[in-house]
Amino acid sequence: MNEQMKLRLWMDENGYTASSLASAVGMHYVSVFRMFKAERPLSPGFKLRFIDRFGVDVADLLFDSALHNESRPHITADAEQQ
Repeated sequence: MNEQMKLRLWMDENGYTASSLASAVGMHYVSVFRMFKAERPLSPGFKLRFIDRFGVDVADLLFDSALHNESRPHITADAEQQ
């Protein structure tokens, strides 16, 4: 099952439409709709917005990529104090 299919199943189980998901992650409906029509893959930007809204645990179930583990820098207490 590809990422779009897994996400579509999750949406159905959680009561989201393409429009409501787009709104929840702060994207335009057309962009999300095109990802579902497989006109374009789920973008890294979409995945990051999804993670910010729904969390890493949900994203781990849906997305094949470990994007959320690699693209965000880890800030240590020492870095925050500087």
